[in-house]
Amino acid sequence: MQGFFTSAAHLRPHWHFSTVFLSPVFWVQIHKDSVIRDLKNSMRELTKDCEAGIQQTKQEGEKQRKEERKASQARCARLQQDIQELGAQLNTLVLEHRASELALRKVNGRRAPEPEV
Repeated sequence: MQGFFTSAAHLRPHWHFSTVFLSPVFWVQIHKDSVIRDLKNSMRELTKDCEAGIQQTKQEGEKQRKEERKASQARCARLQQDIQELGAQLNTLVLEHRASELALRKVNGRRAPEPEV
């Protein structure tokens, strides 16, 4: 394999000896940069989580609002039906009362006035 290794350059490391033994100030700066980068990433993740939470809360609120509206409409429909039924009962009772009043007047011998309609 002659010619494969033309020099001893491939045996030398690609870094220089002085880069391994850097000053403490440099390591502190690297640590600060790392902390800042981690904090920024944490803030991004927190923002995403908050936005997702807000969106979920909005969706749940909208769903609850629709359910409450549907229930309210059902209650209104039942009440309207009750009103109609009670109105019909009232009319029936008024007619029965007028008929019984007319019958009583006839029994008492008085002339009964015509019922008002």
